[in-house]
Amino acid sequence: MERIRTNIPGLDEILHGGLPAHNTVLISGGPGSGKTVLANQIVFNNVTPQRKAIIVTTVSEPLPRMLRFMQEFTFFKSELVPQVVTYEDIAPQLLEGDGMVAVQRIEELVLEHHPALLVVDSVRSLRQLAETTAASRRAFYRLAATLASLPCTSLLVGEYQTDELTSSVESTIVDAILTLDRRLAALRDQRLLRVHKLRGSDYIPGDHTFRISHHGVTVFPRLTTPTAPAIYA
Repeated sequence: MERIRTNIPGLDEILHGGLPAHNTVLISGGPGSGKTVLANQIVFNNVTPQRKAIIVTTVSEPLPRMLRFMQEFTFFKSELVPQVVTYEDIAPQLLEGDGMVAVQRIEELVLEHHPALLVVDSVRSLRQLAETTAASRRAFYRLAATLASLPCTSLLVGEYQTDELTSSVESTIVDAILTLDRRLAALRDQRLLRVHKLRGSDYIPGDHTFRISHHGVTVFPRLTTPTAPAIYA
């Protein structure tokens, strides 16, 4: 299976070499858990003039604010914007048509730019702004069908809690799920990453700690029990 290395310290070890190429990945977690940082870092770690990316923002993450925030990290390369990394705000389209107009705009961008990587941040807005549950499901299924037919690795960012992943349509249409969490540990916050789903691939299960610095995300894979050595007679 072809893989895309995230080149994020520790994460490729957990993913046994990286994310499966041309798959759709949901990066979930609460506000402030590091989802947007992780998605942007994966993009800038992978793009070249021949491998471009589109980062789509919605109403939950205004584009000017995201750009100001991302410029604080060393992985962000302003010279790549917009020729290699294109940022696009689809908030106007998201506010009409029960999400279908926004999905159509994403389709137009993908067909126009032929990106190797696509980020939608936050994809949850497709559900929140649809007038009915049925309308949001139609929008998600159309988006999933579009992405599955293209040679593009997609990162869908959303504010989902762990218990929502068992029932949301978003979790059923994606090939992989990474969850980020921030928990109170003694007098400090502890950041945790977990792989909940990775179709067709093995990975290191369980909680892995990570930190966010001006370099971006660094993951520390948990200790695992080594495989018992073979015994020869």
